[in-house]
Amino acid sequence: SALRKTIAERLPGIATSGSLSDTLKGVAESVVMRFDGAFTANRAKRNNIKRYQYAGGVVENTRPWCADLDGQILDEDTINDLWSESWAGKSGSNPFTDRGGYNCRHYWIPVEDE
Repeated sequence: SALRKTIAERLPGIATSGSLSDTLKGVAESVVMRFDGAFTANRAKRNNIKRYQYAGGVVENTRPWCADLDGQILDEDTINDLWSESWAGKSGSNPFTDRGGYNCRHYWIPVEDE
């Protein structure tokens, strides 16, 4: 269909063979999560926060990278070191906006020092 072709052209790497509704919901959620991650990381940086907790839970299709980190509190340097690794589904170059990769529901929560 014309809509599938347009989506494939404008959103490279996004599969359009399944439900278009599910595809577009996934893309929209990823965009919102990326914005939230960027906003949160910049606000934490302005407040000199250097530690973050990885949150979002573990379900059947959770990537192993995400499952291993879920609930952990890490400093920014450790997060960036972990991001230098590669794994299935990884995308982007910023762990705070890309989190675990495309369609990841996990997020970083700034943790203030006690």
